[in-house]
Amino acid sequence: MLLATLVVPAVRAQEAADAAAVSSEADAPADGLADAPSEARASDAPATVDPELLTRRVRDHWELRIVGQKVGWLRHEQGPAEHDGAPALLWREVKAERYAVKGRVYEHTTTQEMLFDAEPPHALVRARHELETPWVTETVTVTFEGDEARAVITGRGPDRARVLPSTDVVFGDVVAPLAWVRDAPRAEGDRLEVRLYVAAAMRELSTALVVDAVREAEDGGPLHELLVESDSMDEVRLLVDAEGRLVGGSDGDKEMVPAPEETACVLDGELPELDRFTQWRLAKRIGETKSISELVLTSRDERARRIEDGPFQRVHVDEATGVTTVWLGPAHGAFEPVTEEARAAALAETPSHPIEDPRIKKLARRAVGRAPESSPRLRYESMIRFVDAFLEDVLLPNPRDMDEILTKRRGDCTEHAKLFVTLARSLGLPAREVAGYVHGGDLPPELAGHEWVEVELDGHWVPMDPSWNEVQINATHLRTGLADPTNDRIPLSAGVTFDVRRVGRGDKVWTDPRWTAPEP
Repeated sequence: MLLATLVVPAVRAQEAADAAAVSSEADAPADGLADAPSEARASDAPATVDPELLTRRVRDHWELRIVGQKVGWLRHEQGPAEHDGAPALLWREVKAERYAVKGRVYEHTTTQEMLFDAEPPHALVRARHELETPWVTETVTVTFEGDEARAVITGRGPDRARVLPSTDVVFGDVVAPLAWVRDAPRAEGDRLEVRLYVAAAMRELSTALVVDAVREAEDGGPLHELLVESDSMDEVRLLVDAEGRLVGGSDGDKEMVPAPEETACVLDGELPELDRFTQWRLAKRIGETKSISELVLTSRDERARRIEDGPFQRVHVDEATGVTTVWLGPAHGAFEPVTEEARAAALAETPSHPIEDPRIKKLARRAVGRAPESSPRLRYESMIRFVDAFLEDVLLPNPRDMDEILTKRRGDCTEHAKLFVTLARSLGLPAREVAGYVHGGDLPPELAGHEWVEVELDGHWVPMDPSWNEVQINATHLRTGLADPTNDRIPLSAGVTFDVRRVGRGDKVWTDPRWTAPEP
């Protein structure tokens, strides 16, 4: 299993209440049919590890492509190593990406590494995450000893150290997914729960793999298409043959293609421009955005089916016609309840959210002003206004880390959301970034990639937008999932086209005369 393909969905699954519930509380078949989908946990796998993994270093290389354009590469290696002079088992993955969106350059290399004890049960002894960009290198190193773990964070502002809970993740957990396919025939619907330790998040996370399809490979054997459970529209799919070998896959619209090392790990030449992969087209102009109280869109694109209900957002899929209808605005959708797991994630310090930084503590007190501690709503609203005034709105060529956000005081939606969430968490107020699309203008009509925030009010997640100074988001916000908290990657999804069926501005409503609203 390639670790990088699991990291982002795992974080989202852990932080999203519904995804976490699905991962841990799946219903068992009521009728006990023999061919019902099976469920398993990585911890159910045999305690022994394939001897080849203990004696030989293995490397695999992949190119990441979007419609034939190379935008990155992936290298995975595992096998024997050393740690502090003693034998160990290494699991390392390096992923590099380089592309541009609307003049904003995305260029980074991410390393995920885990070292395990060479002796059974092969306990985790060190986990490391490194994010390298042209402007900063950040490293999170977590070492484990007994019931305690220690994290050291370098590269974003002053070095920081943290004491964390330990973990019982072992080498068998990270090799279990491919062994699960190799060791027994799998059928569509079979499901495996997977545990990982993600140094970037400084905690153990879990997700699940589901067999989405089984088809015939070129050699006549079975080829399993595994779907990584996630609340994101950027689906992660892995193609695994009967021998447990990863032979292909995709992350959203990025295709993983096997390649030799000498050509795979090279990113040069012209910078790929991917503007059309972060914009969704509208078939009609909708005019000024702020006054829109309701927006209804439809699409026949298969990818639109991945959009889910949310706050101010309701979705209906007509299976007969293949049409997805999305209602946006305060009259639609429902607020998601906050679970204990989601609240803990939305209060946690991460490398991107240095909530113990004295500068953050001081700025947070300014941000809430005189809003009383007894009113979280007033404190959130005060911070929305503060962040909007504190940061100059600038479309930056590269995402900024917190140290530069505080010193340069400028940024776009990413920096606004990151600063708001960090300030809120430093005050003990749960907050998290979310990703999606918002009306980006009518020249041409489009929904453009955007980030905003969700905060806890009355036990539910409520959206606000610090970039637009909105304590209630306007009706063009279309949520696709939680933003990626582990690196500066943006979601890429090739342009989906929507027909505009209704635009409401208070009492004034335009409705497409050709459109009939589907039955609830």
